[in-house]
Amino acid sequence: MRFVISVALLLVACGGDPTAPLNAHPAHGVAITVTSPGACLVGGCDPPGGGMTLSLVSFVNSGNVPAYLRACGTQLAASEQEVQHGEWVNVGPAYSCPVTPGPITLAAGDSVRVNWWFLPGTRRILLGVSSTADQADEAQAMSAGFQIAK
Repeated sequence: MRFVISVALLLVACGGDPTAPLNAHPAHGVAITVTSPGACLVGGCDPPGGGMTLSLVSFVNSGNVPAYLRACGTQLAASEQEVQHGEWVNVGPAYSCPVTPGPITLAAGDSVRVNWWFLPGTRRILLGVSSTADQADEAQAMSAGFQIAK
């Protein structure tokens, strides 16, 4: 009986809300974390627009084998989502990568850090991660949802 009640409570708690849960979802050992406000890594960190917050996004491979990260040219092809009207929607520029040399290899125990500017709202970062260079088993790694204040 406890199991049935627990499942019922879980279904009611999530209630089909597309924004629940807001937890991080690693993929193939790679987790994404966001620190906001974050340190400027390379200079040139003046805000590109009003009301934006500089953040530090980290992609960490805590697995025991290399992970292969989706790339756009020589950069990570990470994307940003924001909650709008109760739904996660893609925001920011649309990527068009007709030619890319392949995924970026992230060694076990290694990490990549990048600066990212965010407007206010509830947001998360996503990135395709594979355990093989051919990216046949790609899964989405997601940061936890986070709030950027106005």
